[in-house]
Formats: sequence, C-alpha cells, structure tokens
Amino acid sequence: MSQSRPSIARIEELAEKKAQLDARIEALNARRRLSQKKDEYRLKWLLDTLFFDSLRPTLRCRNWCGVTCQSVSPSGIGTGGSGSSLSQSPEDRS
Repeated sequence: MSQSRPSIARIEELAEKKAQLDARIEALNARRRLSQKKDEYRLKWLLDTLFFDSLRPTLRCRNWCGVTCQSVSPSGIGTGGSGSSLSQSPEDRS
C-alpha cells in the first residue's frame, strides 16, 4: 500500500524537477522574445533603408533642379513635370 502513494521524498524530487523545467522554459521564452525584438529592429532598419534609398534620386533631383520632380526613373533622372525643364542648367532657369 505504501507503493501506491508517492513518498514525500519523491514528491519533493518531482517538485524540484518541475521548478527546473519552469526556469528553463522561462529562459527559453526570454531568448525567443529577445530574438524577436532583434528581428523587428532589423526589419525596421531594412525597411527604413529601402525607403530612404528610394527617395535619394528624388532628393538629388530636387537639389539639382530646385523643383520637385513628378517621377523619377530608377537611374535617378527625373522625367520632369509642370514645366520644370530638367534639360536646362540651373543658370538658365533663373
């Protein structure tokens, strides 16, 4: 009959194992959260970089011609718009 009931030592042993497993689970969850946060930061950095890299040709065109270009080709040369003559030099536009 004593074998059907777990002894106090066995209960304590199982409680200790459960505490160890809980600590390991918590440590793994903390590592996972840290990894997710790093991934989010990397993704935000990549998206910001992609966004600002896509703006560079527009900004270059605005700095060169003094007007905002309507559209910018991938090569960074604007197609103009609203009479902004990109073929003119900055001196000729004055």
